[in-house]
Amino acid sequence: MDFIDDMFGPVEDETEVIVPTEVINDRGMTESQARQERIAAIDDELYEEHAAIIAAVPGAFKITGKETEPPPDWIEEYGKDNAWVRFRIAQASLQAGKNAPVALTIAKDMMKAISKARDMRKSQGDINMTIQVTGIPMPALEAPIEVDE
Repeated sequence: MDFIDDMFGPVEDETEVIVPTEVINDRGMTESQARQERIAAIDDELYEEHAAIIAAVPGAFKITGKETEPPPDWIEEYGKDNAWVRFRIAQASLQAGKNAPVALTIAKDMMKAISKARDMRKSQGDINMTIQVTGIPMPALEAPIEVDE
């Protein structure tokens, strides 16, 4: 250390701990927490929509494929609009894989991806980091250094 002290003078430890400032919104949440809450809400909405599509697939076993409208008990149970949606999904489920609408595959893949992401978040938990920045002060030179060319 004597060599460094001779060249630059004594070096003081200027470790600075940077504490992030957290902006609290009107709901008492940080920006990060609010963002995570919005992502979770979107995640839940997508999962429910795609789960509804997959839940309608077993309806294919209740129709023959020759019907032109949903069964009356579906209209009674789900309402006219939802019965038609379930009926179209059931009809599509009866088709061969190469002819079926891609929406069924997308719904299945989305549910798998969301489930996997949820499991990963549960297993990883919160990630905390501590960052320490250390700087070495450089003394100002008394005179400019001339370089011979």
